[in-house]
Amino acid sequence: MTSWWSALMLGLLGAAVADGSRIGGVMLTAKRWPWSRPGQRAPFVVGLLIRAGSAGILSAVVALQQIVGWSDQPLALFVLGIATPTVVQHTTRLGRAVARACFKSGWGWPVRGHGVSVIGK
Repeated sequence: MTSWWSALMLGLLGAAVADGSRIGGVMLTAKRWPWSRPGQRAPFVVGLLIRAGSAGILSAVVALQQIVGWSDQPLALFVLGIATPTVVQHTTRLGRAVARACFKSGWGWPVRGHGVSVIGK
Protein backbone atom coordinates (compact mmCIF):
# COMPACT_ATOMS: atom_id res chain seq x y z
CA MET A 1 0.00 0.00 0.00
CA THR A 2 1.32 3.44 -0.94
CA SER A 3 1.18 6.02 1.83
CA TRP A 4 -0.53 9.33 1.18
CA TRP A 5 2.68 11.37 1.43
CA SER A 6 4.53 9.21 -1.11
CA ALA A 7 1.49 9.46 -3.41
CA LEU A 8 1.57 13.24 -2.93
CA MET A 9 5.23 13.30 -3.95
CA LEU A 10 4.55 11.07 -6.99
CA GLY A 11 1.74 13.40 -8.08
CA LEU A 12 3.96 16.47 -7.63
CA LEU A 13 6.74 14.82 -9.63
CA GLY A 14 4.29 13.90 -12.39
CA ALA A 15 3.03 17.48 -12.56
CA ALA A 16 6.62 18.76 -12.61
CA VAL A 17 7.38 16.47 -15.55
CA ALA A 18 4.27 17.59 -17.44
CA ASP A 19 4.76 21.33 -16.84
CA GLY A 20 8.54 21.14 -17.24
CA SER A 21 8.25 19.55 -20.65
CA ARG A 22 5.63 22.11 -21.69
CA ILE A 23 7.73 25.06 -20.50
CA GLY A 24 10.87 23.57 -22.04
CA GLY A 25 9.12 23.27 -25.39
CA VAL A 26 8.01 26.90 -25.22
CA MET A 27 11.52 28.03 -24.32
CA LEU A 28 13.09 26.05 -27.16
CA THR A 29 10.63 27.45 -29.67
CA ALA A 30 10.66 31.07 -28.51
CA LYS A 31 14.31 31.09 -27.35
CA ARG A 32 13.36 33.13 -24.28
CA TRP A 33 11.74 32.78 -20.86
CA PRO A 34 7.97 32.09 -20.85
CA TRP A 35 7.25 35.54 -19.41
CA SER A 36 7.99 38.75 -21.30
CA ARG A 37 8.39 41.18 -18.37
CA PRO A 38 9.72 40.68 -14.82
CA GLY A 39 6.29 41.55 -13.37
CA GLN A 40 4.75 38.51 -15.02
CA ARG A 41 6.98 36.07 -13.17
CA ALA A 42 4.88 35.85 -9.97
CA PRO A 43 1.56 34.89 -11.66
CA PHE A 44 3.43 32.32 -13.73
CA VAL A 45 4.97 30.70 -10.65
CA VAL A 46 1.66 30.79 -8.75
CA GLY A 47 -0.07 29.09 -11.70
CA LEU A 48 2.55 26.35 -11.74
CA LEU A 49 2.21 25.84 -7.98
CA ILE A 50 -1.58 25.54 -8.24
CA ARG A 51 -1.31 23.01 -11.07
CA ALA A 52 1.31 20.94 -9.23
CA GLY A 53 -0.62 21.16 -5.96
CA SER A 54 -3.81 19.91 -7.56
CA ALA A 55 -1.94 16.94 -9.02
CA GLY A 56 -0.31 16.09 -5.70
CA ILE A 57 -3.53 16.40 -3.72
CA LEU A 58 -5.46 14.27 -6.21
CA SER A 59 -2.81 11.55 -6.11
CA ALA A 60 -2.82 11.57 -2.29
CA VAL A 61 -6.62 11.35 -2.17
CA VAL A 62 -6.61 8.43 -4.61
CA ALA A 63 -3.99 6.66 -2.48
CA LEU A 64 -6.12 7.18 0.65
CA GLN A 65 -9.16 5.66 -1.02
CA GLN A 66 -8.73 1.91 -1.02
CA ILE A 67 -11.78 1.44 -3.25
CA VAL A 68 -9.75 2.11 -6.40
CA GLY A 69 -7.79 -1.03 -7.26
CA TRP A 70 -4.73 0.70 -8.68
CA SER A 71 -4.25 3.22 -5.88
CA ASP A 72 -1.24 1.33 -4.53
CA GLN A 73 0.64 1.38 -7.86
CA PRO A 74 3.31 4.13 -7.92
CA LEU A 75 3.34 4.33 -11.71
CA ALA A 76 -0.42 4.93 -11.83
CA LEU A 77 -0.12 7.73 -9.26
CA PHE A 78 2.76 9.29 -11.22
CA VAL A 79 0.74 9.19 -14.46
CA LEU A 80 -2.23 10.69 -12.61
CA GLY A 81 0.07 13.55 -11.59
CA ILE A 82 1.10 14.03 -15.22
CA ALA A 83 -2.49 14.16 -16.47
CA THR A 84 -4.09 16.29 -13.74
CA PRO A 85 -2.76 19.76 -14.75
CA THR A 86 -3.93 19.30 -18.34
CA VAL A 87 -7.35 18.00 -17.32
CA VAL A 88 -7.85 20.87 -14.84
CA GLN A 89 -6.81 23.44 -17.46
CA HIS A 90 -9.16 22.09 -20.14
CA THR A 91 -12.04 21.71 -17.67
CA THR A 92 -11.60 25.34 -16.63
CA ARG A 93 -11.65 26.45 -20.27
CA LEU A 94 -14.81 24.42 -20.88
CA GLY A 95 -16.48 25.92 -17.80
CA ARG A 96 -15.67 29.44 -18.95
CA ALA A 97 -17.03 28.72 -22.44
CA VAL A 98 -20.27 27.30 -21.01
CA ALA A 99 -20.68 30.31 -18.70
CA ARG A 100 -20.14 32.71 -21.60
CA ALA A 101 -22.69 30.85 -23.72
CA CYS A 102 -25.24 30.95 -20.91
CA PHE A 103 -24.72 34.69 -20.36
CA LYS A 104 -25.09 35.42 -24.08
CA SER A 105 -28.20 33.32 -24.59
CA GLY A 106 -29.91 34.47 -21.39
CA TRP A 107 -30.89 31.06 -20.01
CA GLY A 108 -32.27 32.57 -16.86
CA TRP A 109 -28.91 33.98 -15.84
CA PRO A 110 -28.49 37.68 -15.24
CA VAL A 111 -27.53 39.48 -18.42
CA ARG A 112 -24.28 41.35 -18.05
CA GLY A 113 -24.77 45.06 -17.55
CA HIS A 114 -28.50 44.88 -16.78
CA GLY A 115 -28.50 43.40 -13.30
CA VAL A 116 -31.89 41.76 -13.85
CA SER A 117 -32.83 38.22 -14.74
CA VAL A 118 -34.28 37.46 -18.13
CA ILE A 119 -36.68 34.83 -16.75
CA GLY A 120 -40.26 35.58 -17.67
CA LYS A 121 -39.51 37.93 -20.55
